[in-house]
Amino acid sequence: AGLNLVHLHEDIKKAFRTADDCNLGRFKVMMAQLLFFTSHLTGDKTDPREEEMVYNECISRGDYANARRQLTFTMIVSYLCEDFEQAQECEKELRKDEQKAEPLYLFRLLYSGLILYNPQSGSRSSQRLADKTLTALEKYCEMGNKNALHMLLLLKAERLATQKRHKKKTWIERVRSCFDEAIRAAGRGGVLSIQALANERAGAFHLAFGDSNWAVSYLSRAHTLYQNWGAAGKARQMEEKYTDLIQVSSGRSSGLTSGIRSRQRVSAKHLRNSASQQLQMESPIITTT
Repeated sequence: AGLNLVHLHEDIKKAFRTADDCNLGRFKVMMAQLLFFTSHLTGDKTDPREEEMVYNECISRGDYANARRQLTFTMIVSYLCEDFEQAQECEKELRKDEQKAEPLYLFRLLYSGLILYNPQSGSRSSQRLADKTLTALEKYCEMGNKNALHMLLLLKAERLATQKRHKKKTWIERVRSCFDEAIRAAGRGGVLSIQALANERAGAFHLAFGDSNWAVSYLSRAHTLYQNWGAAGKARQMEEKYTDLIQVSSGRSSGLTSGIRSRQRVSAKHLRNSASQQLQMESPIITTT
């Protein structure tokens, strides 16, 4: 959310070592999953084999909740790293075994919707599924869940961005307004991760239509927000992708993209197999605040 990833990453490392020393198996697994996630974003090096080992350990112990949690983290990181194929595979598997009570459920809805609204999904069924995730977020907002508001607004902007209208100029202005609304909501809530993502998505949208001025503004802001969040690896990835567009500020992004690039592709087949076993046993102007 709004916590600085660098400090959080160090705290998780300490918690992981404590869990290891005290032989707290399940807590150690949870800390390991968080550590993999923060490592990818901060640019810290991680051993892909360790991720696979932790995932397989969850499956072998029948700890399907932690297995789903790790698959959710993999989906989020895959989307942020623009590994769309892997993100889509994770989304499909998670959709088969939906657990609404999980702490990461709102994030699952957001990133599932972003993946399904992506043009690469390329089917009407994907659009319908994405609309369902949007409706689910709307229900959470109606129940007074403030954590869902900025997610809902970002997903609405993304949906509108996929529905091109005949009056191109008016449509682009509406999409921009929707992205700005999501950015403001995330800013008010102090959610740097979503604020940065919304700016990045707005920048990519304007870049696709050749509006480099707006693209530079949004992408540069996204880059700064990722830096402020502590996601140096993600910020460095943006610098490489948008070399001529990003206005780098003060060079704070010192992380390596190797941490992102070395991300283990956790096979979604593991979850499919585990689900079968379980059944057998039981018969994602700029105005910010």
